[in-house]
Amino acid sequence: MSDVLDSASDGRRLRIAVADDEYELRQYFARVLPHLGYEVVILVADGEELVRLSQKSRPDLVITDVILPGMSGTVAVSVIRRWHPVAAVFVTENAFEDSAASSAERCVALAKPFAMSELPHAIDRAMLLRSELERHVRFLRDWDI
Repeated sequence: MSDVLDSASDGRRLRIAVADDEYELRQYFARVLPHLGYEVVILVADGEELVRLSQKSRPDLVITDVILPGMSGTVAVSVIRRWHPVAAVFVTENAFEDSAASSAERCVALAKPFAMSELPHAIDRAMLLRSELERHVRFLRDWDI
């Protein structure tokens, strides 16, 4: 099940993609993120759908579970980053998932259960890491590496 939500991006709100196999958590993000001032543009249950829809909507940030049906959240973010420097927040449940999330380059881990007040901090950190990623990509392009 997936939904691409209509976007009226005004350049001031971050466009966020959410991928989680738990319906209740997807719905939580769909309710809470707009309340915090963010725009949810993708809401999906698996990694393949996240990648496919991200090609069209190009979110600024992805919030994803590490373990998803089919393609994992960490692999999906890596695939998206081949063409788009997306920020990433990985939602984790245990030490194994924490380890997988921390091994992903320039990503933030958010452990379940988390409070709504933790989301803006995690998103801000991920966007800071995204700006570092963009600088790194520009450096490599400038030096033709």
